[in-house]
Amino acid sequence: MTDNTTTTTTPSIGIRAWGTLPKQQARQFDREDLPRLPFMKLNPGFNVVRIISGMGVFYQVRWKGPASKRSYGDKIRTAWPTYGEECPVKKYLGMEGRERYMVVAIDRADNELKLLDVSQLTAQSIEDILEAKNKKGKHLTPRDFDLSIKFDPKSKTATGYYSVVAEDTEPMSEADLKLIEDIGGDEVIEKCLNRQLICPKPETVAKRLRDLGWDGKAVARDDKSGGKAKFEEPAEDDYSFNRPADASSTDDAEPAVASG
Repeated sequence: MTDNTTTTTTPSIGIRAWGTLPKQQARQFDREDLPRLPFMKLNPGFNVVRIISGMGVFYQVRWKGPASKRSYGDKIRTAWPTYGEECPVKKYLGMEGRERYMVVAIDRADNELKLLDVSQLTAQSIEDILEAKNKKGKHLTPRDFDLSIKFDPKSKTATGYYSVVAEDTEPMSEADLKLIEDIGGDEVIEKCLNRQLICPKPETVAKRLRDLGWDGKAVARDDKSGGKAKFEEPAEDDYSFNRPADASSTDDAEPAVASG
């Protein structure tokens, strides 16, 4: 039998379903008509959420420029992979960016819909929970149970800042379903998430770098794989890298196809 299945490792942005590898085409949309969802800040201790969207993929780097005031450097959204080699982060810093994830979730602290940015390790923990819950032929998604994400800012290990625990399986309440209905349904939620995944244009990224003291020249790096590291950094009150949709310079960007 001939196996016609093909795989690709080409990085891309967009939304994919939990626990799946097939690519999904990101939809185009009119951004002006979409509601603005706030970003959720994870506080020390347990943060209980109900994830209601697929897994959004985007790329960023953490870079410490001459003008950076943060000990771990600043988070910078990349124009890569949408703009390829024209991304200043890749072209001048030699960094492709680290894959990050974003979801829409109900924050149980106030029962509001919010955007939640999570790392590779946190996303993988959620995938592992799903795999364990679905071992007996079930077809659960994060919509079927709450998750408790514990944030420990005093952790002494690089992978210990965040841990994830699943609550018991329980259908969404009428109040949960009304939140989704009131915003316009699942299609609007997907569009709101897709809006945040659009790569900024190269000139927008270049301006961000210059604001951090970059002189426009190539920066030597001994380890150009640093952008792909999976270690987490302590949370900082910096969500500016999550706002490409607020910049008019991203209006012409096209969402890419997501691959698992």
